[in-house]
Amino acid sequence: MNGVTVAANSDASLEEGDTEHHLSPLPVGIEPLPNQVAGHFYTKSEKSHCKNYLLKENNTGYVLKAIGDKRGWRELHLYEDIWSPQCAQTHLLQLRSFVPVFRGLVELDDTKFLAMDDLCAGYQKPSVMDIKVGAITYDPEADKDKIEKEISKYPWAKTLGFRILGIRLYKKATDEYIVKDSYFGKTLTPETVTDGLLFYLNFDEKDCEQRSQLLKQLIARLHSIEEWFLRSNVGHLKFISSSLLFVYSLHDNHVKSDVKMIDFAHVFPNHCEPKSNTGDYLSQKSEASEAKAMDTNYLFGLQKIIEYLLKISEKAI
Repeated sequence: MNGVTVAANSDASLEEGDTEHHLSPLPVGIEPLPNQVAGHFYTKSEKSHCKNYLLKENNTGYVLKAIGDKRGWRELHLYEDIWSPQCAQTHLLQLRSFVPVFRGLVELDDTKFLAMDDLCAGYQKPSVMDIKVGAITYDPEADKDKIEKEISKYPWAKTLGFRILGIRLYKKATDEYIVKDSYFGKTLTPETVTDGLLFYLNFDEKDCEQRSQLLKQLIARLHSIEEWFLRSNVGHLKFISSSLLFVYSLHDNHVKSDVKMIDFAHVFPNHCEPKSNTGDYLSQKSEASEAKAMDTNYLFGLQKIIEYLLKISEKAI
């Protein structure tokens, strides 16, 4: 890589609280992530604050996610646990099927990055959608102000259990992309969120049979993720403010699609409970029930997404 160093594992001597980075202009072969639809985008202002923005290294094709603060380090450690050659935990080994492949820690100038596979690699003209999952999007470390801020971002989250953060849709008829940002998602209610999902699925095109096949693929993939939460993740991890990334392309009567779990800056052990909007911890569970606890917040949102897509599927057939 030009100006980039890749390490198989993170350097234990690094200070995790160190976020005072100053980036020089991007080296040749490094660019902002082309298919990004949500999250922190690479801009001059983002550079100065060193947020968790995304880049792409064109030589390897890796996506680089900046480690801007302790949240970035938390995400790095989870990826390291999942992809460690010594990993023997069944729930993490199975989770590999649903997350990007981790390629190590990357250093670009004075900034550290997670390196992972590009989920859009291998797709022609990919259409992408990012959905944040869960009715609760604040983590156990959030104070009262943070909790109120998160709730105010999208009050419908309590009912829907998810929010569309962004869409990048390829329109075959006009050979162009149409982009919808987070403001579009915030306008959607339980009554209109189907319109947002239909926009992404793009049934206006003339290849409705392929798009029905696409819908079946996406639903099957979501059911597989649901199964992991119901059977393998019991008593292990809580995914807060995490997303599902949808990607598909339709070319030459071929449907290619996938759904992956992304954004793990707020993943905590199962026993950590988010606070209520009063700032108090939710009622504590007994150790016995806690050991068997499921990530009900994530499951609620995931199952709601499946529910909406199933309703669309019934009408599309």
